[in-house]
Amino acid sequence: MAGQEVAISLGNDTYRDYSGAALARMLEVNRSTWLRVYAPHWAWLKDEFWLSDINALTDSFINTMQD
Repeated sequence: MAGQEVAISLGNDTYRDYSGAALARMLEVNRSTWLRVYAPHWAWLKDEFWLSDINALTDSFINTMQD
């Protein structure tokens, strides 16, 4: 789900992240629990997907330029 959110956000200028309340409902936890326990992990996971996408695009561009 984090990967999908990052992919959508990269291709859509009007995309907004899921709110903490919406994600808490999906996991069936309180919003405060989401913010305290899960939110830091969610942010880290999205950052990792974003970096992975950027690195793949950069590598692809570099390989295209070398050919």
